[in-house]
Amino acid sequence: MDPVTPARRRPLLAFALGLLTAGMSHAQTDDAGGEVRIKAEFLYKFTAYVDWPDGALGAIDAPFVIGVQGSEAMLGELSQTLQGRTVQARPVQVRRVRAADADPAVHLLFLAQGETASARRGLLLVSEGASGEASPRAGAIQFLVVGGRVRFDVLLDGAERAGLRMSSRLLSVAHKVHAAAR
Repeated sequence: MDPVTPARRRPLLAFALGLLTAGMSHAQTDDAGGEVRIKAEFLYKFTAYVDWPDGALGAIDAPFVIGVQGSEAMLGELSQTLQGRTVQARPVQVRRVRAADADPAVHLLFLAQGETASARRGLLLVSEGASGEASPRAGAIQFLVVGGRVRFDVLLDGAERAGLRMSSRLLSVAHKVHAAAR
């Protein structure tokens, strides 16, 4: 059997993300636990399709840190789901972030509905939306429940402000992509 080379790995990852997002985006969110599980898997998968600015992830042996603000359920789900996993060959750490934390040392920050945080370079902000429309202050990615299904919008302004580049594969599976203002 041929080894999977980096050139062959990207299409395989894209195919896997497509299958995952197709299944997840069509998954019914009848129970809160199911919705949290779906969002936790999305959060992890997003990391494979976002490029952080040089130096934003720190030393090569530093962990990739995911922060959670305002949701104990998400904190618990991510801690359990991501145990032993890696992002860009770095071990994943999950930690609680409080609104009062001036500049949390995290690479990805999940904001529960109603929570806010300041954007900064190298921080992927992922928020929960209150309705079927993304808020312009939502960060780079916003979860929405549309027709009883978990979906996500990508807000290119938020990504650009953070110096993040979103893969075209991620953009192709988003519910909506909101263009950057020029």
